Amino acid sequence: MALTLPPLAYYHGDVLAQLGFASVDDFVRGFFEGFMVGQDPNNLLIQARKARGADPAQGGDMAQALGRITAKATLVAFTGDVMFPPQDNEVDARSIPGARYREVTTLSGHLTTFGLFPADKQAVDEAIRDALAA
Repeated sequence: MALTLPPLAYYHGDVLAQLGFASVDDFVRGFFEGFMVGQDPNNLLIQARKARGADPAQGGDMAQALGRITAKATLVAFTGDVMFPPQDNEVDARSIPGARYREVTTLSGHLTTFGLFPADKQAVDEAIRDALAA
């Protein structure tokens, strides 16, 4: 699992209660610790190295690097994602020739792909189907 952050919406109202958690501490224990504790501790080191090596521009001009992509591309962004904000994804999509951009409205932000809510699962499945049909 990559290092991640829940969206700010999780800290307001009854979102955590809808997921079955009594508090933020309960969410951290039940979700993050529950998911991470059983994994190889070296996973975090690998994730950090992956993040460092994932720069397609290698420290150079990102728009220029993205402009060299020739594969079909669909960029899907999730509202509330504090790690990869939709507005950043939209800029990247405009730099990739022929790329499609899709924004999914969700409470879960970066955690949408975990399918914590049925609507998240449906939105991710729909985005994948849409990308494959393009």
